[in-house]
Amino acid sequence: MNIKISYIDFWQECQGIPEKLEDINNINYWNNLNIFKELKSVNEGIGLFHKSYLEKIIGKEVIITEPNDADLLICSIFGNMKNFYPGKKKIYINFESVKEVGYSNTLYISSALTNNNYYLPIYTCYYGFSIYDFLKEKRQLLSENDFNNKKNIISIISNTNGTFRNNFLLKLMGKINVDNYGKYKRNILNKIISESTWFDPRIGNIIKNYKFVLCMENVGKIGYHTEKIMHGFRNNVIPIYWGDINCIKIFNSKAYINVNELGIERSIDKIIELSQDINKYNKMLSEPILLEDSILFSNEFKKYLSEDTFIKTINDFIS
Repeated sequence: MNIKISYIDFWQECQGIPEKLEDINNINYWNNLNIFKELKSVNEGIGLFHKSYLEKIIGKEVIITEPNDADLLICSIFGNMKNFYPGKKKIYINFESVKEVGYSNTLYISSALTNNNYYLPIYTCYYGFSIYDFLKEKRQLLSENDFNNKKNIISIISNTNGTFRNNFLLKLMGKINVDNYGKYKRNILNKIISESTWFDPRIGNIIKNYKFVLCMENVGKIGYHTEKIMHGFRNNVIPIYWGDINCIKIFNSKAYINVNELGIERSIDKIIELSQDINKYNKMLSEPILLEDSILFSNEFKKYLSEDTFIKTINDFIS
């Protein structure tokens, strides 16, 4: 048995990066790669939507074919080809716009907390469902020596068009030292960061050298939260977050600097205060990432924490 799939209007990724879930999370795999920031089309999917993972969970061989001949289209927002196949069954991965657009016979997947789509943040797509087990663990407190040896803040801003984020960074730099590795206000150059992509695990080894990581979205939009806040949580560094106001329903706002809640000036004051006081810094680190009343543990949404639920949803939809 096989199923014919076509990836259309799908996002692009850097040249040379791994696409299979098991390779994405294997740092030894990354160490042997030559990666270039130049983007390429991803014709066999990536992460949870790579053909190898789909073959595993649906028990069928995936044949990559042209859209006209496909049993299933897997698409995103980056193009309009999907509009020419109104009758085709679609999995629409909607990480960016987080809006449904009215396609029939379509499984919508996004980071919006609504009942009309399957809740799947982009970091789960790349890291797998084990990320939720990690989020339930306690973070590691810093020794005085580790605290003193860490630098203050790392910023990796590739998209320079985020007006609020840019404004925040400029004000922050006026008060405390920030190492900027991205295109915006770059003052330090690193080959891995400049040539690789956000889910490269080697970037975490750089972030770990800091007390804070700037984790602001390109825009503040309800339902639009990306991988950025996970850079801090995964690397035992306090995130400085601004973006989706619904993140307060997911993550414990005492576990990070919530700029949505505090505003610019109070956030900067809080960052400076914690950067100078190990006890206050460790108090924030000791806070659980997910509280017991996180929306992810509610009857409505806890199903989305389960890989089994994801597998069943995909299989039921294809069937």
